[in-house]
Amino acid sequence: MEDLNKSIYIKKLLFFILLLKFTWIMLLIIKIFIQKYTNGNNLQILEYIENITHGIYNISIGLLLIYLYNHLTKERVCISGRVKNYLYSYGILMIIGNIINMIHTDN
Repeated sequence: MEDLNKSIYIKKLLFFILLLKFTWIMLLIIKIFIQKYTNGNNLQILEYIENITHGIYNISIGLLLIYLYNHLTKERVCISGRVKNYLYSYGILMIIGNIINMIHTDN
């Protein structure tokens, strides 16, 4: 694993995660204004986009955990040992859970 400070992949992933979270917060603010100042009839599409954005955010966090705490490398990233394996596994479970949730809610 290359140095995390020099890794272009980690920088792009962190920027993407930050952009997703900012977008999700903006959608929540827009939703609150629509509910407060209009009758709120057209909220379905906004809620759908909000849910998709949040799902992609969670999957991205899972990818970040997998990238940072890959148990196949011996390098220490803040932690090592069993906790590193747990965080790696948690990242995999986050991705699987969110993909299943997205498939289930579309049906």
